[in-house]
Amino acid sequence: MSLVALRRLDRLLLAVSALPLGFALGCCEQQALPAPGTLEIADGGRVTVIDIVKGDELVVEVGRGQARVRLVGLHAFDPRSPDPALGALGEVASQAVRARLVGKPIVVHLEHPPRDTYGRYLAYAEQDGTDVNRALLDLGLAMLYDEYPFGREALYRQVEQAARARQLGLWVKPNAVAVADGLKRQWAEARTRHTK
Repeated sequence: MSLVALRRLDRLLLAVSALPLGFALGCCEQQALPAPGTLEIADGGRVTVIDIVKGDELVVEVGRGQARVRLVGLHAFDPRSPDPALGALGEVASQAVRARLVGKPIVVHLEHPPRDTYGRYLAYAEQDGTDVNRALLDLGLAMLYDEYPFGREALYRQVEQAARARQLGLWVKPNAVAVADGLKRQWAEARTRHTK
């Protein structure tokens, strides 16, 4: 990564870290989920994004209600992380997703199973023909979450490896890389347990 690009990333992270605490936490307030089965999103259905929980989780409008969508195959750092550098990376990811998606329609392509244990829809988000999940990996705004297998896993692994090789986003910060590598080890161990 060039010195100019590093300086830009540091300026962006500095600007994000200067946001008022209420603003940073406002993006992540927990909202009650609807009871399972009360709202349904169809595979290939069109919904409108109304809020961002964090860089890998959206709140969408479904008819007259709301539902949460967990972007399959991604893990974005939480803006509320006790580690300021990781929190800043999480805020950058959240702001990027917010700027691109809030108030706009997306198409959701559901994974199998379509919901996780928290009732969130597990989906790939598409906007204007762009795979949003893949774009977040490509920019280094999220990392591959592979504790459970999913349909686009091989493709997303390649995209993440390319972002890591180019030292984009989180892959430029040594502490983020160390945390990411630790999480990957945990997920690999858990995945082995799930398949036994």
